[in-house]
Amino acid sequence: MLRSLSRSFILPYLCFLCPVVMLSTEINAQQNYLNSTGNVGIGIAPTSYTLDVNGTLLTTGLSSLASSFRVYSGAADGVATYSDIRTNLGTGNMVLSPPGNAIYFNYDHGTGGVIFCNGNGAIVATVSSTGAATFNSSVGIGTSNTYTYSLAVNGSAIFTQVVVKPFSAWPDYVFQPAYQLPSLYSVSQYIQANHHLPEMPSADSVEKNGLDLGSAQAKLLKKIEELTLYMIDADRHAREQDTIIAGQQALLVQMKELLKTQQHEI
Repeated sequence: MLRSLSRSFILPYLCFLCPVVMLSTEINAQQNYLNSTGNVGIGIAPTSYTLDVNGTLLTTGLSSLASSFRVYSGAADGVATYSDIRTNLGTGNMVLSPPGNAIYFNYDHGTGGVIFCNGNGAIVATVSSTGAATFNSSVGIGTSNTYTYSLAVNGSAIFTQVVVKPFSAWPDYVFQPAYQLPSLYSVSQYIQANHHLPEMPSADSVEKNGLDLGSAQAKLLKKIEELTLYMIDADRHAREQDTIIAGQQALLVQMKELLKTQQHEI
């Protein structure tokens, strides 16, 4: 009886008096370790990390919607920040979710893909399982200022093929009978006054605003078509002149023959 009482009272008393001695002893139970520094190893001896796991880690969240793993970090203002890593039940999606934002992995019906959401939960970009990327906002490469354009590139770009589909009408209307072709005289007057072709952007405009490829190609084609009409008209006039000259030459030959005849008669 006395020995039993001694164990029940003396051992807790010694633990209370000597906590350093008790905590300095490493605990090893079925490959789980707790060393004297407080670091924990599961399936492996503790390292310099607070927790080191050798094997698969299974976590189940408190919510019925998902299992989660939350990582906290300190902040300069003393307010802790965190990120959740979880899988949604039913879909198997892996979600990396800092407060107000989210990145969804394997969203494409379990075949892969990534969704990026902003602080309001709206989707800003998706990458499908085939690698096709869709952005719901402007994209800047080498720059954060897209100047309201959908894509802004600060640097060089190379393409094997570029297809531009302008919204304006393609200038085949130049060949319609109702089109009023400007006279070359009016074009000459415009060039003398403005130092560039009508409807084409000036050098100052291109330097300031850049060049709209779709619009520029349409305008260049319009000028080529107008130039073609000028050449067709010039060719028509040249052939008419050739016909007139040929007729005049034939008349001149006839007049020469007539003169010869008259001279013989005299």
